[in-house]
Amino acid sequence: MSDPGEVVARTTVARNGLGRSPLKGDGEPAPGTLRRFRCAPPARFRQVVRPFHRSAMTTLFSYVVDHDTGFAPNPYGGFCTLVHCKHGARSGRRNVVELAQRGDWIIGTGGQSKKSCGNGRVVYIMRVDDQIPFRDYLRDARFHGRADRKDRGGSNKYALISKMFFYFGRNAIHVSDIPTANLDHPIEKKGPGFRKDFPESFIRQFAAWVQGKYEVGMHGAPCAPASKERIHKRGTLRKASVCPSTSRVPHVAGANRILLLRVGMDLGYGGLGPLFPDGRFEYVPIPENPKKTSSRSLLFSQIPARSGETVDRFTPPRYRGGNAHYDPEFKTFTYGDPSRNKRRQLLRLARNDVLVFYAGLRPREQRRGSRLYVIGYFTVQRVHDVAVLEPWPPPTLQRLWANAHFRRRKGDPGLVVVEGSRQTSGLLESAVALSDDRQLVLPDMERRLGLTGSVMRAGAGRWVPATHVASVERWLRSLERSVAPCQ
Repeated sequence: MSDPGEVVARTTVARNGLGRSPLKGDGEPAPGTLRRFRCAPPARFRQVVRPFHRSAMTTLFSYVVDHDTGFAPNPYGGFCTLVHCKHGARSGRRNVVELAQRGDWIIGTGGQSKKSCGNGRVVYIMRVDDQIPFRDYLRDARFHGRADRKDRGGSNKYALISKMFFYFGRNAIHVSDIPTANLDHPIEKKGPGFRKDFPESFIRQFAAWVQGKYEVGMHGAPCAPASKERIHKRGTLRKASVCPSTSRVPHVAGANRILLLRVGMDLGYGGLGPLFPDGRFEYVPIPENPKKTSSRSLLFSQIPARSGETVDRFTPPRYRGGNAHYDPEFKTFTYGDPSRNKRRQLLRLARNDVLVFYAGLRPREQRRGSRLYVIGYFTVQRVHDVAVLEPWPPPTLQRLWANAHFRRRKGDPGLVVVEGSRQTSGLLESAVALSDDRQLVLPDMERRLGLTGSVMRAGAGRWVPATHVASVERWLRSLERSVAPCQ
């Protein structure tokens, strides 16, 4: 029986219940041992037990994924596993797989290899939910048949398991999109090895950012899936069958996604953009919300019409002389939206993807009915998840100030802005008919785009099916000679 004045302190796990002591230096007690004190124990001996996702001393590892093949990391089957990582092995130091513990974070950035997405891009981000011995990984039924479930003669000691992962692959996001307010050095590690010198404040900010911005799971296929074998959704490896119809259409360097969005004045505002007999048209934006205007807001009378004068003469009478929400704008090629549905869609876009705009148009002499027409497109240069900062608009994003959302008095929470390439973005000289009077996709456009049904809805865009992306991109490029930016 101990003295009533004694306090019994049990040294326990310092990191997420994995059996490591919180003590440093010589005389470090083994986990689970007892120490007795005549008073309250010093802070360094007090019990440290925290949930894995809020671990003390959380570490962020950054390294280069030089071969993004779906093998290491393996993002299939609802798990992201990292097993065959050798960074540090040649120098005799432990590698990322051996060092990372539950609650730590890992970011893999692109390398210069043709099998990766290039420097300055993020291949994947994952939180380590478990670190298990490699022999247990081989026996665990959850991972049966995974591509990385291979024993290479004892070189692998552990396997890292994650259910909280964000894998981008060939749709890699830009490293510069990551907020770095609490970081005084680059997050990207270039060359061999890894870095883990990130302060706790930055790691907390980083974890909150990625979980708030992206949905858990895969956002793109690997940059270079295995050529002789095919990685299935479960992460298993099987021999690939030859598919001549798709093997001849490589478009990894081009668009991986094409999104169609409805924009411009519609009958809900009492009017439509004009369509001229020769197929030319005027793009007339919607009115700006009067509660959000500022001295920077753009008037309809300040937007030149390609047919002469300004678009003010094509707006419904009640909006003439008023403020326009000129978005998309075809001077610096930007489009923004903070709404939930479109925000999610825009965040899925990556460099070289295509954003196609269509609008309701009608001949000026026609009083009834309306059809929808493809009027222009952006080749995506960059996607910005814009933080609402003071002062507004933020000086660091001055190149985006022509966009209607940056002309408002205050920033819109959740705003995402797509920046288009100035070389391959613009309005079409002639509109391309998309729908009939019921706003159902025309038969020839069904075949071309792979879309059916109504395209009337403006609250969310329509994705071109993956089977049609390459052909639609080629078709759009064929229209480039007719593309002319709005001056």
